[in-house]
Amino acid sequence: MSKTQRSNAPARLSRREREIVDVLYQLGRATVAEVHARIPDPPSKTAIRSLLWLLEGKGHVQHEQQGAQNVYTTTIPAAKARPPAVRHFLDTFFGGSRADAALAILGDRSTTLDDADIERIEELLARHKKQPTKK
Repeated sequence: MSKTQRSNAPARLSRREREIVDVLYQLGRATVAEVHARIPDPPSKTAIRSLLWLLEGKGHVQHEQQGAQNVYTTTIPAAKARPPAVRHFLDTFFGGSRADAALAILGDRSTTLDDADIERIEELLARHKKQPTKK
């Protein structure tokens, strides 16, 4: 299997692998020490290094050498990874319902929206109202 095929394959990651990939998406790029510092109850740095090596073999991350350190990045840009991640989230927690997810987010008392957020949501709702209903 080529590296391209591996990177386009569905993500089958362990909890630790997912935590590492999440850190890389949050930071954009990171060293082993930076990943280690951002993971809750982390394993050893050696274990992080091994997991990064495995993730690289699976085609999820890549590295470049900067001095004595490797700096890791994801192979799939966040914008491309976002839609399948959102679908997985919707399927897992809301039975695929976008409306239930939106209601959960907007109904959370800690959710704060500024005028620009409200305007964007209203524009998106208006656009969806104009679309024909799928059956």
